Amino acid sequence: MKKRRKYEMMIVLNPDLDDQGREDIINLVKNKIEEDGTVENIDEWGKREMAYEIQHHKEAYYYVINFETTPEIADSLKHILNLKKKEVLRYIVIRK
Repeated sequence: MKKRRKYEMMIVLNPDLDDQGREDIINLVKNKIEEDGTVENIDEWGKREMAYEIQHHKEAYYYVINFETTPEIADSLKHILNLKKKEVLRYIVIRK
């Protein structure tokens, strides 16, 4: 059995996404984590003003996800989010 670790991820989503678009991205992340782990909490912070512009946007939707999974799944999450550059303005995955 692979060793699972606890992680925290913050995702900053494009403010132009509608409710369904945001839900699709969060479900994509959640489903990937649940392939070999568990999602402990998804905290939706809502739309907030950013400290500086990213891709000409001054606001974005913020989400914080706490989860437990293998390092391989955490790495594949990064790869998936890198492919979603239009929807995902920024993200960070931190091992707790």
